[in-house]
Amino acid sequence: YPTYRQVIENPISMRNIRQLINRGPEKGFATLSQYSDAWYTMFANAKLFNEPDSQIYRDAEELEAF
Repeated sequence: YPTYRQVIENPISMRNIRQLINRGPEKGFATLSQYSDAWYTMFANAKLFNEPDSQIYRDAEELEAF
């Protein structure tokens, strides 16, 4: 989606989160709060960019609730 990076200021994906986990605390997530914030940002981005009736939006809500 060409406009995604114009709308979303801090893009992050599950792949990015996994990469940061694999880097360890010195180069990735130093705290549990940073880890949690990354997930919150990913879900917020999905809901901001996608329409509420879209599958991506609904999946983000479901995963966030989990």
